[in-house]
Amino acid sequence: MLQTIWLAVEDSYIIDFEALPLQMLFHAIMILIMFFVLGKLVFKPVLNILQKRREAIQSNIDSAEAQKKEAQLLKEEYEAKLGGVMKEREDILAKTHKDALQKEAAIVEKAHGEADRIRERAQRDITQERDKMRDELKQETVQLASAMAEKLMQHSTTPEDQKRLLDQAVKEMEEADWRQ
Repeated sequence: MLQTIWLAVEDSYIIDFEALPLQMLFHAIMILIMFFVLGKLVFKPVLNILQKRREAIQSNIDSAEAQKKEAQLLKEEYEAKLGGVMKEREDILAKTHKDALQKEAAIVEKAHGEADRIRERAQRDITQERDKMRDELKQETVQLASAMAEKLMQHSTTPEDQKRLLDQAVKEMEEADWRQ
């Protein structure tokens, strides 16, 4: 038996050219069967895994693009809001400045009005004081004239002369007082 196995092993190394086309056909069929079996068992699952991987990558890319678009929209929205806030800030500053100018004008106007009232009151007080001083001066002048006239009359004037001098002095004093 050992001899048979050895001959079989030795025979396998011998190339039989007549059987070569048949062996090639056999090997070709075996390769096709192997490709078919491997295709069913290995290639399809590998292709499925690759397809799933491709779809996952595409899904990630689509998701990233959607997030990028959403981020861009949010950025534009925030920039628009920021622009609105800046405009609102400018409006508030302008309104505050305008209000301050109006209040300043009102305060200045009030101060001018108060100054005018004080000036008018001072003018009235001056006029009243001047009139009061004139009246007092007139009374003192009349009293002085009366005293002088009385002294003069006592010395050598007749009652008619005294009356005439007194009337003349009062008249002159009134005229002098009114001219001032």
